[in-house]
Amino acid sequence: MAGTNLLTVTLFSVASYFLAQWLLPRCRFSLRPLLSPLNWFLVLYFVLLVLVPCVVVVEGPSDAILPELPTSFSMNVAMILQLAGFWTFCGSVHYFRKKRRAPVRASRPPQPNRWLPPVGLIVLFAVLGAIGIGLRFGSLQNLIYYFTNPQSYLLGAVNDVPSKAAWQAAPDFLMYFAPFSAILLWCRDVALAPRKRTFPTQFRRLLYVFLIGFTASINNYNRASFVIPLVALFAVMLKRRLSIGLPGLLALVAVAGFLTFEVTSFRATYGNSGELLAKSPFTFNSFIQDYGQAPQYLGYFLENTHYGAQPSMGSILYHSVLALVPIAGKSHRLQTGTYLYGTVIERTDHPALFIAELFLDFSVFGVVAGFFLVGRFVARLQDRFNAAVEPFELFLIQFAGICLSYTVMVGIEEVAQFAVFLCWPIYGFLICRKLTKSRNAGRTRQRAAAVPRKPAAPAAGLEASGTA
Repeated sequence: MAGTNLLTVTLFSVASYFLAQWLLPRCRFSLRPLLSPLNWFLVLYFVLLVLVPCVVVVEGPSDAILPELPTSFSMNVAMILQLAGFWTFCGSVHYFRKKRRAPVRASRPPQPNRWLPPVGLIVLFAVLGAIGIGLRFGSLQNLIYYFTNPQSYLLGAVNDVPSKAAWQAAPDFLMYFAPFSAILLWCRDVALAPRKRTFPTQFRRLLYVFLIGFTASINNYNRASFVIPLVALFAVMLKRRLSIGLPGLLALVAVAGFLTFEVTSFRATYGNSGELLAKSPFTFNSFIQDYGQAPQYLGYFLENTHYGAQPSMGSILYHSVLALVPIAGKSHRLQTGTYLYGTVIERTDHPALFIAELFLDFSVFGVVAGFFLVGRFVARLQDRFNAAVEPFELFLIQFAGICLSYTVMVGIEEVAQFAVFLCWPIYGFLICRKLTKSRNAGRTRQRAAAVPRKPAAPAAGLEASGTA
């Protein structure tokens, strides 16, 4: 019955997805490059507006997570709100990409390897990452236990938290330096030998990719920690037209797909604490609807918050952003969108949607303003990505685009979490790069000042008057 009532809005949603790209060509999916910040957004919107609604209509809405299903009216309202955010996003991308088009000007000669990671920084990141992993697991046996018995490990880790409270936050900040050391190695290798396709080179780069996937996947079963860097690496490969061979590509896809599905299935069933949360067995249908943010989730949230009858005027977004600040954010954590959403659905591990936070704060005007700003940032990232050529610069732009794309599927608190916990290696690299550029610029000025200047030749008119 619900599927029948959703059919009309689903057809409108599917048509809108393709119509928006036809009417707004600068927000259109592009095959060159195949993977980019804008394309990643459009893929997520395809899942949200096309794939998931069709699955809901055919299979019926899943209730594996929710206490009960909302009304069809609530699900229709949810889909209409998602369409409003999508059209605003597409219009903003199209407008700002069009406005920034300008005649090509003569520029300075290209300076190769401006983003080349230094060896010393790679070693420093590897050491910091190893310290973080050591603080988190304590021994190799615990690390193996993490993979072989995840539920028991999480339950044990939760019970052990009070005994290691002094070191509790340190691994969260340090562990992610380990995959970034491998990322910097991979980018340095590609920058120095971009077209080298010998077997040792291909094997070495593939080994870096597996090392990135392994070290990024031990972050408390956090999907984003390994999905984001692997996708960003794949974007660099496509933009630089790097060949890793069919076996390497299949291995990369298999590892990423296996990690994503297994970790997602575990988290959906047991949450992040190891306690059984799901009411029913986790199926592929539940996987698609749950992580594709099917309309019943947003609809249930809106229905139980009275459709934002009293807008909170920015309070939810304010607390959600500040909640992850160490120590100072503790007072904000019981007023975030995710906490409110968890209270409504009686589940503490499911993030709220950004569009719901915008709607509850500022009604539909917040939805329009929020996705207008997101579209503007994506337009800038896409133009930078198209102009960039160096591996690590491309990686950072795609990494930032994927982090920002979480506003489509989850809430602002998740995006803030990336900025607080996952991006410290990026901040460290950018600071190192800034200091290096300043030091090199100072040396250049010193060398220029040390060179004696030649006296200027007298003008022809002055020479003539002097001879006369």
